[in-house]
Amino acid sequence: MSLAPLGQAQTSDKPTLCQGNYQSEADAVAQLKRLAATHSSLAEWKARAAAVRQQILTGANLSPLPKRTPLNSIIKNKRRHDGYTVESAAFESRPGFFVYGNLYRPLGREGKRPGVLCPHGHYRGPEGGRQRPDQQHRC
Repeated sequence: MSLAPLGQAQTSDKPTLCQGNYQSEADAVAQLKRLAATHSSLAEWKARAAAVRQQILTGANLSPLPKRTPLNSIIKNKRRHDGYTVESAAFESRPGFFVYGNLYRPLGREGKRPGVLCPHGHYRGPEGGRQRPDQQHRC
């Protein structure tokens, strides 16, 4: 399945997957407004969401999804900040392959609460990894 961005014709049978700085923030906001206007019911929104989800899985070569394996998570080095903690985190996405990142958790709440896992990516060198400017903005 292939979905073209709203208002654009699909030019290929390959899925369209927007990556990186595909568009400006203002263009993305405008696109979201156009997309929101195309749904007049929850059922229509759910159908579009399912199609987009499938496109992402197909574009990432994850359709069908691989067999689930234990995550073997590792969380350590908790650092306390004003209102939240940051921990070094890793999990085994596939046997022998680890995803590393920072786990941000709010302080002062009981029960279920939001958390953010911010993966570092595959960058190398002093300008790479979690010290990149875009990474700092995200976190």
